[in-house]
Amino acid sequence: MEKKKDLPEKSNSGFSLITVILAVGLVGILVMLIAYMVIANFRMKMSGLREKDAFYTAERALEEIRTGLQEDVAEAMSEAYTNVMESYNENVKTGDVTMDVQRQAAYEREFLSILQTRLRVSNTNNTHYNIAKLREYVDLDKEDSFDSEKESLIVTAAADGESSSSSAVADRAKMTVSYTKKNITIKNLKVMYVDARGYAAIIRTNIQLDVPPIQYPTPSTLPDLM
Repeated sequence: MEKKKDLPEKSNSGFSLITVILAVGLVGILVMLIAYMVIANFRMKMSGLREKDAFYTAERALEEIRTGLQEDVAEAMSEAYTNVMESYNENVKTGDVTMDVQRQAAYEREFLSILQTRLRVSNTNNTHYNIAKLREYVDLDKEDSFDSEKESLIVTAAADGESSSSSAVADRAKMTVSYTKKNITIKNLKVMYVDARGYAAIIRTNIQLDVPPIQYPTPSTLPDLM
């Protein structure tokens, strides 16, 4: 009787190796995806922070312009008050109420006229304000922390895509005076800041300057006690 030979057992080492390679590859892909998402999220946060910094810098420059305009308002108010007090005689034979109304109306007209003269472009139409004057109020680019070679700060009134020539800027630099609403409005003022990495922030706004309230002294109206 012949003996049966034992057949050799099949080896699974090749299949196991392929399985391990596929598993390692899948884990590697997952790790790369997670790393990419983390890096992308970090870049987005950093980009958001830089954009906020650029906006806050532009807003700070705008606040400096508002502060300078407040000084103009205070000086125009003082000059208008003085002019009206010198023009109106307290001994005029009119009632105190009538005199107060006249003084208040004259003060409002004088204030708006003086402030308009201070803000307008010299030797030009009264409806255009002086952008160069507003630019002088900004001290941000004069600080040590500001690098003029890498950063830029622009104060203008021209719309995007327009020429930066004086005529184009003047067409946008409108200044309206309202004697009924008692204010001056500076229109289309734009502040643009670009940081060293190229992140830009643009703020475009109108600034309204109202006539400050004022109280005029009136002569005494006490009855004649004698």
